[in-house]
Amino acid sequence: MENKTNPTATSFRQSLKLIQAGTPTDNADFVWVTTEAVPLEPILELKESAQKRYNHPNWKLTPAWSLSKLIDLLRDEITVLGDDEETLSDSTSYLLRIDHHSVSYVTIDGKDIHTSNFALNLMDAVVEMVIWLAKEGWYE
Repeated sequence: MENKTNPTATSFRQSLKLIQAGTPTDNADFVWVTTEAVPLEPILELKESAQKRYNHPNWKLTPAWSLSKLIDLLRDEITVLGDDEETLSDSTSYLLRIDHHSVSYVTIDGKDIHTSNFALNLMDAVVEMVIWLAKEGWYE
């Protein structure tokens, strides 16, 4: 079900990295199904159907996200406070910019606070940005 150039959902490895970074999992629309009882390759399933189908303690459901659900996790804008956190006079606003192979937060005059690495596909770029946002505390 996974295609590297046009993935359906985050890979198992990407999902684990997103979770480890602290990404909220409530909007995940897929899950990777695994079990320790029988060593199998993880199986990608829609979250709703998997929760019904694999309702047993032996099955582990690891959240996974479609591209649209990951993009929903991106903030349209982030504001970084300056030295004087009491006033917003030194704050800088960065707007979300999504290209074919990268995601960035940039000011109106083009300065960026973070840009994802040039990726094979948009999914990889969005995953990288969501991990960065989670590590920087934007989901707390």
